[in-house]
Parts: sequence; structure tokens; C-alpha cells
Amino acid sequence: YIFVYAGHSWGNMGIAQDFHLPGQDLERASMIRNYELRRVFEEVQREEKDKIPAGKFDLYLADTCIAGQLEILAEIKDQFRYFLGSAVESTLTSLPYHEALPGFVKAVNKAAAKQKPLSQREFNYLLEEKLAKPLVTDYVLGHTRGGHALPDEGQMDPVEAFVLRTEKLDRVLKALN
Repeated sequence: YIFVYAGHSWGNMGIAQDFHLPGQDLERASMIRNYELRRVFEEVQREEKDKIPAGKFDLYLADTCIAGQLEILAEIKDQFRYFLGSAVESTLTSLPYHEALPGFVKAVNKAAAKQKPLSQREFNYLLEEKLAKPLVTDYVLGHTRGGHALPDEGQMDPVEAFVLRTEKLDRVLKALN
């Protein structure tokens, strides 16, 4: 299971501002807080545990600004096996789904055609090599000098994106504590 959030994020302040509400008239922000989003996923995992045998969703794909901050990753690390996103402001153009998704779907379908269930290791490989790596590589290279995304972007800001295995995060958090 992959959760894709494409929209606005303000890091620790939350994601998904409701732009249909007049923000200046609100006493508090209309964004979903990161802990509220985590609680939604916990509830789905509890109610749909038969459909989520690993107990975690496979990937949180954040096509948004500054969702890759450590505090946010610590909030969702137990709900997702992987995170893909950026710790800085993202560009105006989106991640290159049109480049990465067809190859990923083709690889999954080819593996599924063998009529043998994919092992977790095989699926991890496909997720990492056929989806995450192409998304990050094409996104970053597309926004560097001479990149294909620059004509649509109209600027060249620092850009980065990364993939994180969330199981590795506990050691980092323990070291920081």
C-alpha cells in the first residue's frame, strides 16, 4: 500500500491546508497536524489489519515541501516501511510519476505473472529500484542545470529528495535522545 500526498505541507505545522476555508477568519490553522495524520493511519491499520498483514503501509510518498523533517519522520515511522520526500521546499513541478510508475507497474505485473506470491524481499527490491530510485533520480536530475524540468519550473532552486527505510530511524532517534 502506497500513500501519496501531493499538496501543501508546512513541516512540523502540518499538511493539507483547507483552502476552501477563509484562513484569515480562523482562530487556528486549518491544517491536519502530523500526529492527527498518524492517528488516521493507526486507525486504518487497526480496522483493516487483515488487509495489511505486515502491519505497516509500504510507502509514504510526500510530493510536497518539507515533509522529510526528522520530527515528521519520527511521527510516521511505525506506520510506513518507507518514506520518499524532501526536507526542503519542493519545486513547482511534481515528482515524475509518468516516468517511474509505468516501469514499476510493469515489473510488479511481470513478477505477479509467475503465479507465485512476491516475497517481502522481492517486493522491497521492486519498490526501491523500480519506483523510489527512478522518482528521486529523475526529480533531482530534472531540476539541475540543463534538466528537463527547468523550462516548466522557470527557476533553479536547491532541490533534493530522498528515500528512507523507516526501520533505520529508531537508531537515529535513540542517538539524539
